[in-house]
Amino acid sequence: MKYPADQGMTMLELMVAVMLLAVFMAGFVGITEFTSALTQGINQNDSPDNAFKASDLILARSTTGERLNELARDLSILPEPALPKDCLKSNTSWNIHASSTSSKIWYLKNEQLTKFLTLANTRGFIDRVCLYNKYRETSSLPGLYVLQAEPKQAGPLIQPLRVLFCRPQKFCMQ
Repeated sequence: MKYPADQGMTMLELMVAVMLLAVFMAGFVGITEFTSALTQGINQNDSPDNAFKASDLILARSTTGERLNELARDLSILPEPALPKDCLKSNTSWNIHASSTSSKIWYLKNEQLTKFLTLANTRGFIDRVCLYNKYRETSSLPGLYVLQAEPKQAGPLIQPLRVLFCRPQKFCMQ
């Protein structure tokens, strides 16, 4: 059977072509929006005054990561009953007595984790810092703990930061 040369596409071919075009365009728009969000940053609470640029987010995450590691070192030398039971929020503080002579107080100021009440002049993204125990320590086995900095609203650009640490230090490998 011969077909004329100008017959064109069948209805099935047209539907498949339209579906492929729709899938491609949806992927293209999604990737474009995500890339735009990465380069422009994010707006917190939809106001331009609260906008975070991508470079500010990277700096805030880096600073928070370093301070979480330092807080984990402070918490790893405490006796177990002295570990904080509640989350650190902007209206609370964690007073960590590392020894009988030294004491460190941790704050959340300007949505940023800090040891000094007057240090946090740049804005961060942390809503609270919580300590979770994955495996309770016993007299002969160490415990595994997770220190987590949680943002107000997680998204593709702002994720919780976590630090795992082991305590007591005499049972943990360095």
